[in-house]
Amino acid sequence: MDYTSFILSNPPDNVNNLIFVDADKPERRMTWREYVSGVKRIAVGLQSAGISEQECVALVSENDIYIAVLGDGVVAAGAIFASPPAAASHRELVSALRVARVGWIFAEATHLERVSAAASECGIGAERIFLFDPPNAEEGVQTEPLAVQAQRSFSALNACKEEEYSNPNVGKNPELLIASRLYTSGTTGDAKAAEVSHAATLERMQDVSWGLGVEAKNLHFIGMHHVSGTIMRQKAAAAKQCMMVTRAHEPSHIVDLIKKHQIQATILPPRTMIAINRLVQDGVRNKEDFASLKFVNIGGSSVTNQSLDAFKSNLPERTTLQPSYGSTECGMASRAAWTDLKNYESDGYVGIVAPGAQVKVVEPDTDAVLASGEDGEICVASTSMFNGYCGNEEATKSSLLFDSDGKRWFRTGDKGKLNAKNEVYITGRYKEVFKVGTEEVAPVEVETCLMQHPAVKDAAVAKAPDRNDKSYNEVKAYIVRQDNADVCPQTIVDYVAADLSAHKAPTGGVVFTESIPRNAMKKVVRRDLDDIPVLPGSAEYLTVTTFRTKA
Repeated sequence: MDYTSFILSNPPDNVNNLIFVDADKPERRMTWREYVSGVKRIAVGLQSAGISEQECVALVSENDIYIAVLGDGVVAAGAIFASPPAAASHRELVSALRVARVGWIFAEATHLERVSAAASECGIGAERIFLFDPPNAEEGVQTEPLAVQAQRSFSALNACKEEEYSNPNVGKNPELLIASRLYTSGTTGDAKAAEVSHAATLERMQDVSWGLGVEAKNLHFIGMHHVSGTIMRQKAAAAKQCMMVTRAHEPSHIVDLIKKHQIQATILPPRTMIAINRLVQDGVRNKEDFASLKFVNIGGSSVTNQSLDAFKSNLPERTTLQPSYGSTECGMASRAAWTDLKNYESDGYVGIVAPGAQVKVVEPDTDAVLASGEDGEICVASTSMFNGYCGNEEATKSSLLFDSDGKRWFRTGDKGKLNAKNEVYITGRYKEVFKVGTEEVAPVEVETCLMQHPAVKDAAVAKAPDRNDKSYNEVKAYIVRQDNADVCPQTIVDYVAADLSAHKAPTGGVVFTESIPRNAMKKVVRRDLDDIPVLPGSAEYLTVTTFRTKA
């Protein structure tokens, strides 16, 4: 079955149940009936505008509940939906439009001018550029469109007649029919567009670990262009939850929204979770603010057991805290409820292999399967696997392993292990791991250490050329200091050396800066680190003066 047929043929018991609410402006809300009506109207409008089946339609917008209507309206018209990050630079936006082979594009008013410039560079004509002007949009976001643009807008399409809708996806092979082109994070290179079929989309929606029901309020603040936003809005469309959407990013604001709306579930990247821990620790927010929470999913990067335990202690006893692991390409790979750090053998725990997924660990140079508990590259086979990268056969080929029977495994690029209890642990990232002398350094491990320092608000780690031999490396740290914190580079170097080991200390330099470049899931965009502004007090090439004393 295709995705559109599934949604339209599986209404909730009460079609007037709310499934989308604007958490910043809660009078903006949508029932399942209103959502379905909107999807059909948008599809009719797109078909009338001349869109062809399996053409790609992009949207550039900040979070909004009507992204669900446009995205699923595009798919209902037989086309493919893509959503580049709203914060993308001109170069990044041009690249995103090209790699996803975008032929039509919608843009929020505040992004329309630069989107039009990028579209023009990609050969997308003005007649295929539409204004995204959803009803009752946030003040300062929706502007009065030009008369000519008013004819090419979301609101114009939304005025079409839903009775004219006919589903062009019926009868097509759902494993070959593409629903979405989802951008990979692009943290280490140019973005690619992962093609996700209708069949894989339905598989990704079936995860029952949330299981709270259509009336459960799920707060979503991660950019809706991200795979997590796609899956969460599709779960809401399937009447599995009520998705409350916000444009807020600050951890304190997230906590306030949880309390205000009595949120039952949310997804937190580890960085946000750690920041919330600090808010409670510093007395800025209280444990009581989380009283309504029943389920919190932690995903996007690895996190220490200590941080998970600290966050668990802030939650009501009944609340499920679930570390999870997956990717844009393969969907959910592992997840399980967190209990207590003493029950896990090391940091990096991301749950038990999920239903519908298989995990194996290979030696990255030989592809030999490693024994239980050995570190290697995590590979995932899944019923929700992507079809490949759009127009990039070489990247698709290099991302996959094949068994003798033709079974496909996605090479995640993550370093980790799978133990005898089917528990998955992530210990690093192969593309990011580098050597200092003969020893490996995983940036995430050093970053986690730095985040424990009371003067550090945010941190990122990269390699710097060795001071004596440019063919070797030293560790370099980028630090955002806590407000009014007084800390010097040497203190940072010695702190890491004492907590980890000397070769992991940032002797290559400590750069103080105002912010760390991160993507929607708060992963460091390492390619941008060299370009960030350097604040006074930074230093290059230091020496460890305090060595590790821990057992």
